[in-house]
Amino acid sequence: MLINRSILIVQQVMEAFFNEDTKLARSVFQKDEHLDDINRKANGLLSEYIPSNLNNLEQALNTLSIIRKLERVGDQSKNIAEEIIFYVEAKVLKHTKPNKKKTNRE
Repeated sequence: MLINRSILIVQQVMEAFFNEDTKLARSVFQKDEHLDDINRKANGLLSEYIPSNLNNLEQALNTLSIIRKLERVGDQSKNIAEEIIFYVEAKVLKHTKPNKKKTNRE
């Protein structure tokens, strides 16, 4: 589930970039928040799991490491989405402002 969500976020941010789609870029924020939530809950879940499963300690720690790395994928995708929004909306504003160039006579 976590890896699928991470892959989806990357795909959506790429699509938002290629299509200059700020609405899609903004949708990444909520998906990143879901990954953040999973990451926050992981410590508690693993701290409950480990005492009764000491033989799986290495796997549990590897799982925690993977969760944190996938959460970072979400953070990086969110950063890219913010850049897309800034770029597209600044580009739109730039092209909609009236061009008032002063001449030497003014």
